[in-house]
Amino acid sequence: MLLKDWSFVRSGKYTAISGIVEGEGKFPSGKRIVTSRIVKMDFDKMVAQTRNSVYALEKADVVRIVEHTFVNSQVMGV
Repeated sequence: MLLKDWSFVRSGKYTAISGIVEGEGKFPSGKRIVTSRIVKMDFDKMVAQTRNSVYALEKADVVRIVEHTFVNSQVMGV
């Protein structure tokens, strides 16, 4: 599954990725999602892995990191 317009989302010691889904997968194309915690990141291949999923990341000129607080599985901006 490809994520476009993505950024890292940090909450405490955990990092996830927020991005817009493109193509077929378990989420509809065009939907913005926040992944579960990233367990492995390959910057050469632009691939992020969570415990249960693998995401291809659209190449970005700038990587954004956003600080958030997660409350009851919802993302709340700080």
